[in-house]
Amino acid sequence: MDSRQLDEIESRLGTPAHRGEGFLIYHGDCLNYLSKLERQSVGLTVTSPPYNIGKEYEAVSEISDYLDWCVKWIDEVHRATAQHGSFWLNLGYVALEGRAKAIPIPYLLWDRIPFYL
Repeated sequence: MDSRQLDEIESRLGTPAHRGEGFLIYHGDCLNYLSKLERQSVGLTVTSPPYNIGKEYEAVSEISDYLDWCVKWIDEVHRATAQHGSFWLNLGYVALEGRAKAIPIPYLLWDRIPFYL
């Protein structure tokens, strides 16, 4: 992104945690930030959200609630992603009783989010 585009995003979202050449990094509630972005205004989103597996920095939710939350913020990422933009999703694995000891979380989202439809 050029500095004009970054300035526009910064005017909408406020001061980023870090700004470098061609990128901004924000730390906070992603739904709050994403909702302020214009449609198709982002060229690349790289994300590593809480995995919902009990890390010390996250609260664990029921898997259905966690997946519903993922659908919400991923829908917003999709809305904000430029037509030829990219979305890098980094999620972990979860055990599902009777189904798998370690299934990749994105496999549980394939049929629920617009990037895969």
